[in-house]
Amino acid sequence: MRDVELGGVALKRGDLVVVPTPLGNFPQDGEDWLAVDFHRPRIAHATFGAGPHFCLGAMLARAEIRIFLEEWLSRIPHFAIAEGTVLKVQVGAAAIIRRLPLVWPIATQ
Repeated sequence: MRDVELGGVALKRGDLVVVPTPLGNFPQDGEDWLAVDFHRPRIAHATFGAGPHFCLGAMLARAEIRIFLEEWLSRIPHFAIAEGTVLKVQVGAAAIIRRLPLVWPIATQ
């Protein structure tokens, strides 16, 4: 609508402002949003869009991640992020961790 400065950034009238959808998914409970907590209450999120723009593949994606986790955890229940790893989260249209080196004990038969 008009030129404005926001957080030290000059925005001109007509500029396109894109807010990454992952920003709408952070819990507002004051907890560490990167911590894995399977008991955290479910929150409404924007991962698959909403309304007429809701992702047609949402149910398939949910099924795939559920099956992946069930299979992974049944085979490799004890794993960790490799020591000394610094995780870098890249936020764009989706939040991405490009490199996640995992370690786990070798299975003995």
